[in-house]
Amino acid sequence: MTIENIQKVLLECYSKNLCYPKVQDGWNDSNKCFGMCAITSLIINDYFSGDICKIYVDGISHYFNLIENKIIDLTSSQFNHDIDYQDYQIIDRENILIDDTKNRYNILKTRLIQKLLKQVDEKVYSCKSCNKLVDKFPNDSTVFLGKDNDIVLVGEAPANNGWRKSHKL
Repeated sequence: MTIENIQKVLLECYSKNLCYPKVQDGWNDSNKCFGMCAITSLIINDYFSGDICKIYVDGISHYFNLIENKIIDLTSSQFNHDIDYQDYQIIDRENILIDDTKNRYNILKTRLIQKLLKQVDEKVYSCKSCNKLVDKFPNDSTVFLGKDNDIVLVGEAPANNGWRKSHKL
């Protein structure tokens, strides 16, 4: 998982209903990052840790990530100019996860996970390495059980319509 891959998929997930409500009328398909900074910074924090930071750009609050002292701002393109990141403050994610922002974040997170799992499924189904060992069923899909599991099985597993026949894990 890379930040670049997450960024590409996030752009596919953004929509007007996820935009910060106070600026929602300004959102359009040509500026998909508009009003998405808080929920995007929460997603990046989920996958890559680091800090969530807040600054003011043109008098409006703007969120971005600081990971290993590197600024990661996937929504900076919503502005028509460079951003001065000098006067930022680190924000506790729980202070962002309130009311509407929490709802928008959860919707974005669900969309993102679905699209990322679809990418995994596409790679699995395009793999030709084990065609003779694995039955590929048309309605199989990867299952995401969260990031806090102690054991993750990759390989042979019960499918919704039978067991894989590779006998390997």
